[in-house]
Amino acid sequence: MAGVRLKGKNGLFTPSSFSHIYRLRTVQQSNDKGTWFGWEVSKVSQVEDTPLYEQARAFAESIGKGAVVAKHNSESKKSESAHF
Repeated sequence: MAGVRLKGKNGLFTPSSFSHIYRLRTVQQSNDKGTWFGWEVSKVSQVEDTPLYEQARAFAESIGKGAVVAKHNSESKKSESAHF
């Protein structure tokens, strides 16, 4: 995400991470210590829908202000659903 560069009126800039749509997949990885799943992130497109962009921006601002906090579940609580 930090590698995305766009040309603006003042030259190249790095847009906000919420300005693009990304596909997230889990992929199996391994080495001599074991096997696990990691992330594969690929850029799909730039957000063209203005209301969607504004919603993403507002959500990012809420996170930055601490108004939104992710509740992480532990491995021992697999039966409970995730809360965000």
